[in-house]
Amino acid sequence: MGRMPTKVMKTTKRKSKPLPPARTGAASEAYQNIAAILETARVNAYRAVNEVMVQAYWEIGRVIVEEEQRGKKRADYGKTLIAELAQRLTADFGKGFTETNLKYMRQFYLTFPIGHALSDESSMLAAARDELQFGTHCVQN
Repeated sequence: MGRMPTKVMKTTKRKSKPLPPARTGAASEAYQNIAAILETARVNAYRAVNEVMVQAYWEIGRVIVEEEQRGKKRADYGKTLIAELAQRLTADFGKGFTETNLKYMRQFYLTFPIGHALSDESSMLAAARDELQFGTHCVQN
């Protein structure tokens, strides 16, 4: 089963060129309205991406915990598992999947073990979305 590589887009603020003065008040007002629409759309897009990534990090933590529990008879299994996952995930998906970040994802799942709570636009999700930063994969406003 082949896996398509994913590419995380980084957002950068572009330096805007000074606009020529509006010839009419209507053009200026239209520009301001359009700019407000675009800014709102960007904020909503960032928020949606962050919410999906928080859910993905929680799921990654769940998979790690479940796999560790299956192999708990071997003392170093958890360390070996995370080290191997970090190496393979970084090779396939880029920065953001270091051993430290995978440990954070595991801890995130252990701290918030009720998955359906993540789908609610709750204070927990808002706090997690704002606080979690796993490498470059979290989009920030």
